[in-house]
Amino acid sequence: MSAAFTAAVLFLSPAWERGASASAGPRAGGELRIYYRSPILVRPGERVRIPVDVACVTARGRTCGARVSLVTADRTGRWRSFTARAKPNLEFDLTGPAKRAAEAEGRTGFVAFRLAARTGDGRFVSMPGRGRSLRMYVAGGMRRIAIPSTSSVPERRGAVALSLPWGTGRYRAGLSPGNEAATVGPPSFDVDAGGRIYLLDAMQHRVAVFSHGRLLRQIAVSIGPQSDISVASDAAIYLASQQGGRVTTQVLAPSGRSIGRRDLGPAILGEIRVSGSRAFVHVLPADAWVPLDRIGGRPRTGLPLSSGRMLLDSVVGRSVRIGLARGTQVARSFELDSDRPLGELALGARDARRGLVAVVRILGTKAERAGRYVAVRVDPSGRVESFSMPAERFTDQPAYSQIRLGADGALYQLRTFPDGMRILRYELGEGS
Repeated sequence: MSAAFTAAVLFLSPAWERGASASAGPRAGGELRIYYRSPILVRPGERVRIPVDVACVTARGRTCGARVSLVTADRTGRWRSFTARAKPNLEFDLTGPAKRAAEAEGRTGFVAFRLAARTGDGRFVSMPGRGRSLRMYVAGGMRRIAIPSTSSVPERRGAVALSLPWGTGRYRAGLSPGNEAATVGPPSFDVDAGGRIYLLDAMQHRVAVFSHGRLLRQIAVSIGPQSDISVASDAAIYLASQQGGRVTTQVLAPSGRSIGRRDLGPAILGEIRVSGSRAFVHVLPADAWVPLDRIGGRPRTGLPLSSGRMLLDSVVGRSVRIGLARGTQVARSFELDSDRPLGELALGARDARRGLVAVVRILGTKAERAGRYVAVRVDPSGRVESFSMPAERFTDQPAYSQIRLGADGALYQLRTFPDGMRILRYELGEGS
């Protein structure tokens, strides 16, 4: 899921635009990068700015100038371009296009846009790529809901679904103790409809499948610590990994046999998620969801759902915005307001009962450095349920690897301690 207003970075060379492979490092022609922040979900009439920065380096390592363009499309499909010299604190104003989109579509709609940068020596790069565009959705009637402060929201104790000590072996979790580097443990996990836990244990090069604490099977995989896992409804296992500035994926049959690999090229891995039997990878800098099949292969702003809708989520200041879009319209949306600064959005999801679920870390005080996670669920009738969970951890973990909405309808949290790891299960729908 996309944490909107989080900087994204583009590492591209001219070879990328020609369809050839390109590394994240400098090439013979130098290097051109775009940094931007994606709004994703906005209100009609609010001020909308996209901060954009361009970094240009010559083949000799010297800085160079560039011009950057924002191109938007109106409801007729006509594109308009706005160009400026790349400089610090540059912002493009999308307030007008957002307002016009809402007026044309009845207070909800979207603005298609793309970014491009060009240097004086002819180098060119675009985001997300030639012939493609990003989208910013406009949501009229976005309901505001106050996120309870961590001092008042009730803490829910999760039931231990899996507990493993650190070490080597079938019933242990691999650990790489940090000396000058971070301490690393299992990077990710997922839970299927039967409550079986799929633990991605990168240090022991395996996917271990557990049921009620018992190891059912383990699958050998060659994967690094910057990886993610998602399990499809047909029990296929999808893995994504970032190594050497590139994102690669692989698909495993339920038996563990490899049935497909794909190189997504130079990118930063956000997460991998499955919707029904389709898998999507969230990548930066495009801040987009890339499908792993050939059906509707264009990148999407949000995560496509099996219902035909798309899940949109973002963090904007002290608020979490979450909603569902279908086609050009935002069908349902909420803004969850906090009285304290927010950290990462650990989860945005729609559950089987059509509730929207968001889990965000509320930053702690000096006495509580890690802060706490607050889970908020809004059901279709508008009823709100919220509770808090601890955020402290022993190992270094990606933001999106710690919380999962299992296919069985429960919320799961991966927690690490000096003596081992635990996966906790939280029932949803227990009260507000």
